[in-house]
Amino acid sequence: MKKSAKLFWILALIMIIMFAVTACDEPNDDDDDDTYVGTEGLSFTLINNGTAYRVSGSSVKSSDVIIPASYKGLPVTNIDGFGFQGDNSTLNSITIPSSITTIEANAFYTCANLTSVTFASDSRLEIIGRQAFSDCTSLTSITIPESVTSIIEFAFSHCISITSITIPASVASVGQNAFSRWTSSQTIYVHWTEGNRPSGWNGSWLGGVGEKAQIVYLGQ
Repeated sequence: MKKSAKLFWILALIMIIMFAVTACDEPNDDDDDDTYVGTEGLSFTLINNGTAYRVSGSSVKSSDVIIPASYKGLPVTNIDGFGFQGDNSTLNSITIPSSITTIEANAFYTCANLTSVTFASDSRLEIIGRQAFSDCTSLTSITIPESVTSIIEFAFSHCISITSITIPASVASVGQNAFSRWTSSQTIYVHWTEGNRPSGWNGSWLGGVGEKAQIVYLGQ
């Protein structure tokens, strides 16, 4: 009887030790976020078969938002459509890391208090989606990364506070009304010569009738 009891306690002790070792080896979600540098309140959704994240800021309270380059060990590559849309009326500035390749449609649509957009110097951004910055009426300047290839329709429509903007030579396509509802006091620099608009640029990229921005041609 005494031998059975002793064996029981030995086995129990072994099981406790094994459980403790296993628990220590299990990944901890909190550990994954030890280097998290993003703004509190950002939310993340897995995309691309679980290889990357899309970020949204609908629950962010801060007026100055920093998007992290990675989350739980995976890159953050997309800014969600309507992710920061004008419901977040307190948004003043956004810092976008090099990992972001796509700003989806309406991402910052009607963020009327947004004044500053900062991209990483080694940005890999390729696509600026439909109405991504449309009606950001307080936005005073933005530098489009030289990695961008497509600016979709209405992307910067009615951004009336931008003094000037340069569209990089990397941009192969610009959608209809991408820079519509600008005024003659605003200037857009393009990397082609007058009368030689690239084939991928919509004929109405500046909008239809009405006042338009001044164009400065940088092509040789």
